[in-house]
Amino acid sequence: FRVARVQDVSLPVYGWFEAWQNSANFSSTLTNLQAFVKTPEGQPYAEDVRFDGDRLVATRLRILVAFPKNANRQIRLTRRLRRAARRAKAHNVKFRVSASRFAWLERYDAIYVNTVTTLGGAVVAVILLCSCLLTPLATALVAIDVLLVNISLLGGMAICEFRLNVVSLINLIMSIGFSVDFGAHIAFACSYHYTSNGGSAADAIEAALIELGPSILNGGASTALAVFILAFSSYFAYFQLAIMFLIMVISGLCHGLLFIPAAFCALHPSKL
Repeated sequence: FRVARVQDVSLPVYGWFEAWQNSANFSSTLTNLQAFVKTPEGQPYAEDVRFDGDRLVATRLRILVAFPKNANRQIRLTRRLRRAARRAKAHNVKFRVSASRFAWLERYDAIYVNTVTTLGGAVVAVILLCSCLLTPLATALVAIDVLLVNISLLGGMAICEFRLNVVSLINLIMSIGFSVDFGAHIAFACSYHYTSNGGSAADAIEAALIELGPSILNGGASTALAVFILAFSSYFAYFQLAIMFLIMVISGLCHGLLFIPAAFCALHPSKL
């Protein structure tokens, strides 16, 4: 049985077939199999075979799986077993692998695809919306700001050893909104003061920070204080939410109040 060759799958592959072969009156005929599952020895396997008249239409075989403790290895094992099933289907064998843990592991297997598609869609939506409301340079700065905040948040997750799960995905999605909130106002104010006042980029940045800097700092501080108490929770999901929120706010403030003005000044833009 080829599935037994998959890593982390232990021999023997057991089930009705081995029990039937080892029975006292074994004969490789369908009639003998039908008689076997009616005996006390074969009764435990009666649900593992399905007959349609004189045809065997479906069977179930059981395998012993040494599930690794590491979730990533468990996901890889699930994928290997499913690949074995697909290889069997390529030889006209209708074969499906199932286990009670597969439903639990499915969320880990799906979270990566959902993360890429959700974050990618959110970033694209932010860029399209900013392009309608901001100048091209401001839109580019906001897009870079969003990417840097998310990279900072992913780095914080790695340092804190947080897994990518539903809670962390929610924080990653929210970080896009917060980083836009922190960065778009400054980028818009810099562009506005630069074009309307006709001064230098440094003058525009100074005016933008004086006008919006305190409000952005107050917004970031109030957001951080709102979730700070959760960092002392014994419930891990709340603790993870608080730490990622703090990383998100600190990173968003730094990139919004430091990176965007510095980049705007360094580029020395002409009329936008």
